[in-house]
Amino acid sequence: MKDIKKLLKEQANAVLPDDTVKERVRSELGLAPEPEREAAYAHGGTHALQKKGILSLAAALLALVLTLCILLPVLLHGGTSVGPTPPPTLSAAGDFYAYSAASAGALLSSHTGAAASAKSSRTRFGEGAFRLDEETIRRTTDEYLRLVENLLAENAITHEAIAVPDEYAAYDYAMTITSHDLSGNAVTYTMYYSEALASEEQEEDETERAYDITGMLVTGSGAYPVRGGRLAEEETDGDESESESELWFEAVTDAQTNSYIRIEQEEEQESEEGETETERKHRLLVYENGRRTESTTIDYEQEDGEEEVHLSIVKDGQEDTLEFTRRERGGSIVLEVEADFNGSRAQFFIYIENGTYRYEFTDEREDD
Repeated sequence: MKDIKKLLKEQANAVLPDDTVKERVRSELGLAPEPEREAAYAHGGTHALQKKGILSLAAALLALVLTLCILLPVLLHGGTSVGPTPPPTLSAAGDFYAYSAASAGALLSSHTGAAASAKSSRTRFGEGAFRLDEETIRRTTDEYLRLVENLLAENAITHEAIAVPDEYAAYDYAMTITSHDLSGNAVTYTMYYSEALASEEQEEDETERAYDITGMLVTGSGAYPVRGGRLAEEETDGDESESESELWFEAVTDAQTNSYIRIEQEEEQESEEGETETERKHRLLVYENGRRTESTTIDYEQEDGEEEVHLSIVKDGQEDTLEFTRRERGGSIVLEVEADFNGSRAQFFIYIENGTYRYEFTDEREDD
C-alpha cells in the first residue's frame, strides 16, 4: 500500500493538470478565482486553512450527521437501545396467580349462567325427598365441576406471557390463562397485573417475602379489576426443602355495590429424597353488597399417584360436600364421587368419554 501511494505521488505532476490548466477551465466556465479559505478564532482573528484542516472539518461534520441519523429514530420513539425486542416475561409467581385467575373466571361464568338452576336444586334437597333426583344431582355437580377439573386434569391450567398492550400499559405483566377440562375443552382468560415487594425477612435457611398485587382480569363476560397479596416462605435443610405460599385475590364485579369474588389459596410442598408431596387448599368467597353470600372450600391432595379433591359449599344456609377421586378405567377417565347434599347422601361415578360426561349412579342414596 505504501509503494502505491509513493508511486501516485511521484507521478502526480505528469498525470494531474497544472495550475494554468485549472485557471483556464475556471475562466471558460465564468468562475471567479478560488478564494483562500479561512477559519475564525473564538477570540477574534483568522487563519488560513490547510487542505488537511479542511478534510478534518468535513470528516467531523459527516460524523455528526451520521450520529444524528442513528440516534434520532431511537430518541423519537422513546427507546434507549437498538436491537431485537426481548420476549415478554412473568413474575416469579405467574403460575400461582394463574390458578386463582382461572378459578375466578370459572366462578364468574357459573354465576352468570347456573345461579338460578343451582338455587332451585338446593331448595329441592332441602325438601327431604326420599330419593335424590338424579337430574338435580347432575346440575349441582356440574356447577362446580370446572373447579375440580382445574386441579385434576392433566396440564389443567397453562399460562403464557404476552406483551402488555398500550391499553393496559399501567401494568408490568400480562399473561393468557387457559383452563382445560377433563374432556379436552379449553377456556382462555387474560390477566394484566403488577407485583410489588411489600416486605422481606430472612433468618438462617428460611426466607419470607410479601407482595402486593393489582391488575385486571379479562374474561368472556367482561373485564374485572383485581387486587390481592401473596406471602411466600421457603426453608431448606440439606437435601430436604419445604415451601409454603399463601395468596388472596379479589375480582371486583361491582365496585359501587362492593360486590366481588375472593380467592384464598394455600399451597405446601415437601421434597425429601427426590419425592415431592403437594397439598393445596382454596377458598372461593362470593360477596354481594358487601355481604358474603357463598363460600366454597377446595382441598386437593396428591400422594402415591392418587389425586383427590374435596369440596365444601355453603350457600343459602345449606351445605353441600363432594369428594372426587380420579381413576382410570378402560382408557377412560372416571371420577368417583361421594356427596352429601344438605344431609342427603349419594355416591356416583362420572365417566368422561369422547368429550361427554356420563353419570352412573349406585343405589347408595339416602336421606338423613
